[in-house]
Amino acid sequence: MKRAIVLLTLSLLLLGTTVATAQDFFAEREFVRINTRDVTERDIVADMGFAIDYVNLEAGWVAAWVPKKQIPQIERLGIIVEPLESKDTMPPNYGPYHDYQEQVEAVQEMAATYPEITDLYTIGQSIGGQDLWCLKISDNPLQDELDESAIIVVALHHAREILTPEMALYAAQQLVEGYGVDEEITYYVENREIFVIPTLNPDGGEYDHATGNFRMWRKNRRVNEGSSCRGVDLNRNYGYLWGGVGSSASPCADTYRGAEAFSEPESRALRDFTRAHENVRTLLTLHTHAKLVLYPWGNQSQHIDDQIDFLTHKTMAEYMASILKYSPGQASSLYRTTGDTTDWSYGELGIVSFTWEMAPSQYDITGFYPPPSIMETELPRGWNALRIMLNYTREPSLILATDPWKLTAEATEDAVTVEWATLVETNAKGYKLLRADEGSGNFEPLHDGLIQTDKGDYLFVDENVEPGASYEYLLTFKGTNNNDVEFDPIAVTIPGSTDDDVSDDDAIDDDTAADDDTAGDDDAAGNDDADADDDDDDDDDGGCGC
Repeated sequence: MKRAIVLLTLSLLLLGTTVATAQDFFAEREFVRINTRDVTERDIVADMGFAIDYVNLEAGWVAAWVPKKQIPQIERLGIIVEPLESKDTMPPNYGPYHDYQEQVEAVQEMAATYPEITDLYTIGQSIGGQDLWCLKISDNPLQDELDESAIIVVALHHAREILTPEMALYAAQQLVEGYGVDEEITYYVENREIFVIPTLNPDGGEYDHATGNFRMWRKNRRVNEGSSCRGVDLNRNYGYLWGGVGSSASPCADTYRGAEAFSEPESRALRDFTRAHENVRTLLTLHTHAKLVLYPWGNQSQHIDDQIDFLTHKTMAEYMASILKYSPGQASSLYRTTGDTTDWSYGELGIVSFTWEMAPSQYDITGFYPPPSIMETELPRGWNALRIMLNYTREPSLILATDPWKLTAEATEDAVTVEWATLVETNAKGYKLLRADEGSGNFEPLHDGLIQTDKGDYLFVDENVEPGASYEYLLTFKGTNNNDVEFDPIAVTIPGSTDDDVSDDDAIDDDTAADDDTAGDDDAAGNDDADADDDDDDDDDGGCGC
């Protein structure tokens, strides 16, 4: 009953609200702490149209830039509002960050330097007509290899989140420079299609710092009909449950969702591109700032119904967060939203999707504009966390067990060396390596017990082999909670012949004797025939007698 009364009160207040009509109303806002008591009150605050910048889940309060005219409305709901120290609007040494043109030049340079593994193209244009660039990284970049799983990394939905393009560019640089040098990176480039979109909101990004001072701008730069307020929040414009909680119908609001779902060319471009690549299995959208790894749902507190999908998201988020030193969680644990990227990509297309709310922390006064020195720690950590998604893009649910990025078998005349390497081993007991004669399907273990985990890199040498024989090796992962996995057999053939040298010599002697008897030639002729037979036998054995 109390919640119903609060919601009714809020509705009446909002109906009587006169929103700001200035094109840029940053000067009319105040940075405040709002002492919400639970997620219900955070939902109410989020529905008022301004963006929440910080959420303290333990204490329950949030922080936001709030239009001054709306502060009394919040207070009339019995929610305490306190002023906070405002953030710097111009960090020192901004130069190391890439503006839009520098981002374009960076991906153009990568494409020119590494043409054998990259393809650079636009997926559309912004509302202001600027290109939305995508760098594809793959060993066959000009082909659509639908048998390879794909990942999308997209940055800068929100103009002021300046660290996100740096993360996207850094990841792309690691991939192109590491190909052919780093074994793991080479594997990903050769077995994935990787799409990197450094900015989805170039107009907003350029407007944010056009005067030499940051404007705290969030939205794109659409001219909204009937209003002098500009912009649509691209991360409230996606079509899955568009127009619900956590978004605003007011063009002056930071969370303005647009006139309709996918009204904006930027969100439509990402939608159409993603739908056109049916092999996309994972998606990462980069935001700042709060040091969080979030997954669907954002629109409801109930978790994903499909238990495997839920655990896949939850577990992968936990692993990435441990590397990033962030906190993992379902997006709605902060406050509910609708029309955002990951709810759409998972809800409509079934893509395993994550939002990183990158550094700094929600308590850091530098906020959306951290000094460039933050890149020294955050970008390498981000790259190492992204490796988890790259690895498990092939089959994301294998995060619940393991999925080796390396599995090879190399044969010599007297042994087969099997090697594998993995990033994550969930609820691990160990590995079992089995062998069968090729094609028989009768796999037998090669060792007692289990090969213990937590090594990362593994090697097993099978010395019980026969020259010329062909074998298949099957790697099995033994876990708990029914997460055992088998990895496809690898076939190898041992060099050499199944006949030993003595048998070959005996066969040659027999042939020579037969030639002598049959030909009836003298000893000299018989010796000549024997030499010829020896040559023929060497050729038949493929040169094994050399």
